[in-house]
Amino acid sequence: MKTSELTDLALIWAVAKGEGVHVVMARGGWFVFDSYEDDPPAGVNEYNDDRWQVYTPSTDWAQGGPILERECIEISCIHTTGWTPDTWTARHPQRFRAKGPTPLIAAMRCFVASKLGDDIEVPEELI
Repeated sequence: MKTSELTDLALIWAVAKGEGVHVVMARGGWFVFDSYEDDPPAGVNEYNDDRWQVYTPSTDWAQGGPILERECIEISCIHTTGWTPDTWTARHPQRFRAKGPTPLIAAMRCFVASKLGDDIEVPEELI
C-alpha cells in the first residue's frame, strides 16, 4: 500500500511499526500494551486495565506531537494542496514529504515514509 494513502487503522498500525511499538487490537480500537513483550494473556483487554493505553498518534497530539518533535517534522499548509509535512534531518539521508487532510495525518504519513518507505505491506484486515 502507498504510504500516501494510509488512513485510520492502517496508518496507526504503520506508525506503531515505525516506532517499534507493540500494538494489538481490542474492542475495535488500537491499544499499545507495554507490560508484555508478546501478545497479552487471554482475557486482558479491559479498558480499565492500567497496562493498556489507546494508541492514536494520527489524531492525538499528545502521542503524535512528540514524534514530530523528535523526528524534526515540519508542517506547513499550502492553500491549494492542504497540509504538507516535511522532514529532512541528519537521521535521514533524503527528504520525505507527505500530504493529508489534517496536520497529524500528514505528519504521520511522512513519519511512516521516512521509517518504512513509500510502499509498505499492511495486514489485509486493515485495508
